[in-house]
Amino acid sequence: MKWLSKFKENPKKTLLIFLGAMLIINLLQGLFTDLIFDEAYYWYFAQNLDWGYFDHPPMMALFIKISGLIFGGELGVRFFAPFLFAGSIYLTWLLIDSPKRDENILLFCAIAVALPLFNVYGFFMLPDTPLIFFGALFLYAYKRFLSSNAWVWVLLLGFSMAALMYSKYHAILLILGILISHPKLLLKFRFWVAILFSLLLFLPHLMWLYETEFYTLEYHIIERAKTNFKAGRVFEYIGGQLGARGFIFFFVFLALFKFKSRDRFQKGCKYVVFTALIFFLFSSFKRNTQPQWTIEVIVPLMVISFYYLIENVRFQKWFFRLALVNLAVILFARIALVKEGLLPINYEAHGNKTWVADLYEQSGGLPVVFENSYRDASMYAFYAGVDTYSANNIFYRKSQYDLDSTEMKMQGKKVVYVHKGSRPYDMKTFSAYKQRTLKGKIIDEFHSYRKLRCVIPLEVLSPNTADRIPLEIFNPYNEAIDLREEIIFHGFYLFENNKIAAGFTFIPEEMKNGESIIIGPNETLRLHFSLKTPSELKRIEMANELKKKEEDRRPASEIDEKYEKIKFFRVALSEYGIPPGFQGRRIAIDEQ
Repeated sequence: MKWLSKFKENPKKTLLIFLGAMLIINLLQGLFTDLIFDEAYYWYFAQNLDWGYFDHPPMMALFIKISGLIFGGELGVRFFAPFLFAGSIYLTWLLIDSPKRDENILLFCAIAVALPLFNVYGFFMLPDTPLIFFGALFLYAYKRFLSSNAWVWVLLLGFSMAALMYSKYHAILLILGILISHPKLLLKFRFWVAILFSLLLFLPHLMWLYETEFYTLEYHIIERAKTNFKAGRVFEYIGGQLGARGFIFFFVFLALFKFKSRDRFQKGCKYVVFTALIFFLFSSFKRNTQPQWTIEVIVPLMVISFYYLIENVRFQKWFFRLALVNLAVILFARIALVKEGLLPINYEAHGNKTWVADLYEQSGGLPVVFENSYRDASMYAFYAGVDTYSANNIFYRKSQYDLDSTEMKMQGKKVVYVHKGSRPYDMKTFSAYKQRTLKGKIIDEFHSYRKLRCVIPLEVLSPNTADRIPLEIFNPYNEAIDLREEIIFHGFYLFENNKIAAGFTFIPEEMKNGESIIIGPNETLRLHFSLKTPSELKRIEMANELKKKEEDRRPASEIDEKYEKIKFFRVALSEYGIPPGFQGRRIAIDEQ
């Protein structure tokens, strides 16, 4: 077709038109699409800029903060996403060295526009959005570094590595993949200069980790729940990787396995992809692995796919056909994101303004404490403009709300305490949007002590010596706390995956005489308590089973097996009827 040939005649103009069109489309999409929960959570990060956050490094928070200084609303969160997306595509174009590159400009554009998951980051501002851009910049700097020792490329390489790590910790896989493909880099002086420069730039985050006692790494590496191997999770991971490429997955992965590298850069691209895919394959043995966790390899994957398709012209016709199918699905999904009701499922961007408005009206605009929902807390804060806090407990997971000082803002205030469960103190339904029912109660004077620290100063805990277990409690608050009046002590036995096996409440020995125990501001108090051993709890559980009807009883062997799997113990504290939090660190159980 003649109109297609005009695009091929001027590839630079075609690329600029394509990038400009994508930029405008993504800006409009970002403007008219309501926030998703993760974006609201990262917006909450940006309200207090720091060198790090509980879940991620700070790069996306920085972009959101600057966006918010320019615009309000959703675009005040997403403004930079379309520009980072366009920049990623342009840098990908620069990564390709082939005499056939310009004449295949339409093929390149088709690859870029037909990858479903890649296009999501054209308007959503998530950690992966800057990760993709800085990944492309890193590969560009590496490509130039291979052909020139000029200091500009050394410094750009170092900067891009630091920017990658400031975007997401997974970025280390990109750097590692390049090193595996070219280990002799470690013998180059200027490469070490690049590494030292990147470490210098990354030093503020490393200091932040140290100052927070590696709180976030401890959770994500040690405490985060892991489970036994399940083949189903592995197949879900593989299926997710195929689905993330849509109908063109066959050609993308065919290129990955069939394309033969001709230089160090092409080899590096392949190694980067395989490093990340294999790493997350093994990760899927122990935990659920989400498809977007490998999005960092999208740029090298695009490069490899382009090279393969221009060398195997026979595949291009079917590639374009399937790319059009992908594009049609993507366009429909984009419209459905804006127009609620086009899909049979209720997407997370839909309905949030409705339940937020309901809760705001029913609560009279009071500050809101959400139980176990950093997602709802941040979404409500964004759309309602009201102070919120997520009171996370041991039955859920930690979040940024456990790390920062947001809890302090709520102390002593009249608040609405909201949860999704069903408890005796459910007094009111504050919102009932579709399947989202928010219930709770008004607390005239809210207090919580999630930041109390409980440490058992032992190497391991032996249930055989269950009496007078030492417990040190540190009070970081600026007020004294009456432990007897305000705190209930809990002990929990945990499985290897940190899920709760059994629990009990206890009273420290020093408090059994009925006297108040006051712990002053920034003081550490040493108490002692007695364990209910796993064998005791097992006897209680078996006795309770015997009270049930015979057909409802669990087999004794099942209960035995449960208590044999116990690996850890931790202390937790509850206050004013709020379920216990994460005040105590886990300690290993002596298995001897």
